[in-house]
Amino acid sequence: MDLAAKFHMINTIKTVSISTLDIDKPHDILRAEKIITKFGPTVSLLIAQSPTQTVKVFLPKRYSTLFTEEDINNINVQENPLFHLVFKGTCSTGAHMIEVHRKTY
Repeated sequence: MDLAAKFHMINTIKTVSISTLDIDKPHDILRAEKIITKFGPTVSLLIAQSPTQTVKVFLPKRYSTLFTEEDINNINVQENPLFHLVFKGTCSTGAHMIEVHRKTY
């Protein structure tokens, strides 16, 4: 991705809560990034909410620790998305439940 495209992407992408995603709907993971927030380290994912709209979500800490640098690099270098993010709802304690699935073509 060239620099102009990266700037355009940053200016047009909105950040949403995972809880706003449709339950059990797979969202292509387009990019991943490890970042430090005021709440500590986490992973942000750029996902396709529809064929024409992308959004950014921050993973809960318990999930973000599962991503290695190699996992993030593998996501970011692929032309076509390799994985789906699926929001499974919230458990009885209110924690967000998510899954990542490898795409099958």
